Amino acid sequence: MIMNYLQRAACLWLLMGVFTLAANAQNAPLRFGQLDKAEFDAVKTLADTSAEAYVLYDFGETTFFIKGEELWMEQLIHERIYIRKKSAYDRATVRQTIRSAKTGGELLLDIRGMTHNLVDGKLVSDKMGKDAIFVSRLDEQTEEKKFTLPNVREGSIIEYTYKRQTPFSVDYNPSVWTFQNFVPVRWSEYRITIPDAYYYKIVLGGYLSLYQREMKPTRVGLSAELAISGMAYRFVVKDAPAFRNEPYLATERDHLSRIEFDLANINIPDQFTRDYSLTWEALDKTLLDNEFFGKQLNRSGLPKEVLAPALAKADSLERLTAVYDLVRRTIRWNGQYSLFSAGSKKVYDKREGDAADINLILIGALREAGFDAQPLILSTRSHGKVNETLPLIRKFNYVVAYVALKGQPLLLDATDPFRKPGMLPIHCLNGSGRLVRPTGGRFVPLAPTERDTETDVARLTLTPEGTLTGSYTKTYGGYSGWSVRRKLAEQGKDKFLGTLYQSKKTWQVERTELRNLDDSQQPIILEHQLRVSDVCQVAGDRMYLQPMIAQAKRENPFKATERKYPVDLATPIEESFTGEYKLPAGYEVEQVPASASLTLPNNSGRFSYQVSVQNGTLTVNSRLSLRQPQYSVGDYAALREFFAQLVAKQAEQVVLRKQLTASGK
Repeated sequence: MIMNYLQRAACLWLLMGVFTLAANAQNAPLRFGQLDKAEFDAVKTLADTSAEAYVLYDFGETTFFIKGEELWMEQLIHERIYIRKKSAYDRATVRQTIRSAKTGGELLLDIRGMTHNLVDGKLVSDKMGKDAIFVSRLDEQTEEKKFTLPNVREGSIIEYTYKRQTPFSVDYNPSVWTFQNFVPVRWSEYRITIPDAYYYKIVLGGYLSLYQREMKPTRVGLSAELAISGMAYRFVVKDAPAFRNEPYLATERDHLSRIEFDLANINIPDQFTRDYSLTWEALDKTLLDNEFFGKQLNRSGLPKEVLAPALAKADSLERLTAVYDLVRRTIRWNGQYSLFSAGSKKVYDKREGDAADINLILIGALREAGFDAQPLILSTRSHGKVNETLPLIRKFNYVVAYVALKGQPLLLDATDPFRKPGMLPIHCLNGSGRLVRPTGGRFVPLAPTERDTETDVARLTLTPEGTLTGSYTKTYGGYSGWSVRRKLAEQGKDKFLGTLYQSKKTWQVERTELRNLDDSQQPIILEHQLRVSDVCQVAGDRMYLQPMIAQAKRENPFKATERKYPVDLATPIEESFTGEYKLPAGYEVEQVPASASLTLPNNSGRFSYQVSVQNGTLTVNSRLSLRQPQYSVGDYAALREFFAQLVAKQAEQVVLRKQLTASGK
């Protein structure tokens, strides 16, 4: 019977380089509640004086043990935090979500907390009472335990500890350990001791180096009666800087320094052997054999009479589009990401489902329509990028349909009624996805097929009082058009326009017309008749006109002198503005901005700006083209300077001077 327990246990397979074998015993962790008064002097020397708080000590340790007839994992947490500012008081309230008994039954035990303060030069420590711990049910599957530490003030050092116990399962792995935080971390340490029975992939992520990493053979006490061989590991990061969330960063997960685990293989000699995601081929087979993934692919779940009109289309593109439109019209997306489906019949009966429900139905329907449709799994932007060298199932949380149409690959996601075929949602544009098929899977780039395009054209007359009147037309194409269609569907026309006009408070809009709302193949066109009174200032005999009445970038989004992470725009961007201004009689142009043309390295982006005057009409043309969805860290300096010059140029004014009369007045 003990062997059954071990068949749910674990060992380690390390994919992060060669570990050094510890020659000496590992350093003992700090004891909870044992704090010296000298610690308060030490925090005064901490380097980052702007930080609202400082994590002094962050410790975690995972072990395995037998309880009853089950193998469990236990993670011990111990954290100390120096509270420097009032804005960090919320760190004194700790929330932990655990699975309820119906979904595996986790436990949060031995919760203790303490707040340390210096009062008149003496160390005073206040223990957290049991009445500070609250439990609330979030839903049928999860509940939350929350506790708040007492007597917290500026200058306090708080600490807490607890144990999380989880029944072992091949579906659950040790929690991801994050060495970095949004405030500086002086010491972060993670330990794990696992029996020599199973293999985990261990992946080190982020940009910080380990200060210490150790491994040594040990004995693992699974119970009072049973101890077996295993390996103990220790990982330490020292003096981690605060993580800064920079503009155009797809997700923090890809950049925070962390260590994570994934069960790859069970190997008990002469007893039991099984691969879970040791190779990509094994991962593909696992998914295709799964009742809630691969077994769903050959049944669309749509009644034959519902699908029949789409199948009757003779032209392959028309037939594909008809099936695609049918699925996204029939089943409403509930906003949830997923890799597995609850079952096509249940979803159709409810007329609602998550991304996997809808797109696995789409694949089945496309197959019934004669297409070789296959699932393509991916990780959404908020979930982090997929590492193509590490086959980890839990790195994927979304699935779309892949079809080769007339030799060209087409990716289809039926969760949204406003996208044209082949246009993935922004949250799916994240590196590459895995095409899963029995004849051999492969990776497919998740490149955008559309750009984010906005074209503005203003035809206005300038009065001697400095007011502009006339027409203004804005065209939203590609992903910009998709975004506007979604907002219109969610908010309605009146609310959408109200929000738009709120950002243009000085615009007096007399008439508005929206075109192409019901045709996702066409850009949305928004036409205004308006009056604008704040872009031209009259001072004596001169007028100062800001010709970029829209689209002007008022500040550089890239303020930091250095950047550690790539710039991720998701899609290429195209912005253009053309303004034609009929000048008032009696005024001449005294000064116009000089023309400008900027180019990023490798022609990956361009900006052009030109102002001209002819026959009493001033024309300004501004064009911005960012041709890459992502820019590397090496491109950052050029990109920052590019935007600095763009912002400065778009802010320049046109100066008009009142002409002298014949008498010289």
